[in-house]
Amino acid sequence: MSERGHEEMSDGLPAELEAALRSFEAGALDRVIERKRPEDFEALIRLLAREKRARRDYRQRAIYALGRWGDTGVVPDIVGLLPELEESHRITAIEALGRLGTRTARDAVEKYADDPSPHVRKFVVEALSRIGDAVAEKRLQRMAERDPADWVRELARRKIQDRTGTAPTQR
Repeated sequence: MSERGHEEMSDGLPAELEAALRSFEAGALDRVIERKRPEDFEALIRLLAREKRARRDYRQRAIYALGRWGDTGVVPDIVGLLPELEESHRITAIEALGRLGTRTARDAVEKYADDPSPHVRKFVVEALSRIGDAVAEKRLQRMAERDPADWVRELARRKIQDRTGTAPTQR
C-alpha cells in the first residue's frame, strides 16, 4: 500500500481509491467500500458529477461502488445519469439502484423494463426482484408474461417463484 494512503492524486481522488478504480483485481474496490471513509464517498460522488471529465470506466466503477455503499442519498445522482449511459453503464446503474431500493430507484429501474437490450432487461428483473415491493412485483409479473426474450421471461418467472414460493400466473 502506498505511503500516500489518504493523500490525493493529481485528479483529486484519494490515492487508495484511485488505485482501486484502476485495479483489475475484483476485491480492490470492495475493500474501499468496506472501509467507508467519507473522503472516498465524496470522491465517488464527484466522479458522477463531473460527467465528461471523469474517465468513463471510473464513473462506471463509482456507480458500482455507490450502489454497494448503501447510502440512498445517491439515488438521484444515479437516476440523473441513466438517460445518457451506454448499455454496460446502464446495467451497472440499474444494478446499483436495485441495491439501494428506494421508491425513486424502483421508479427509475421500472422505466427500463422495455429497454431494447435484453441484457438491460435482465438486470431490471434482478433489481426489481431485489426491491420486492408491490409495484416491483407487478412489473416483474408483466415481464414474466410479455418480455420479448424467452430467457428474460423465464428469469422473471424464477424470481417471482423464488420470492413467493409459487409460479407466476399465466395469462
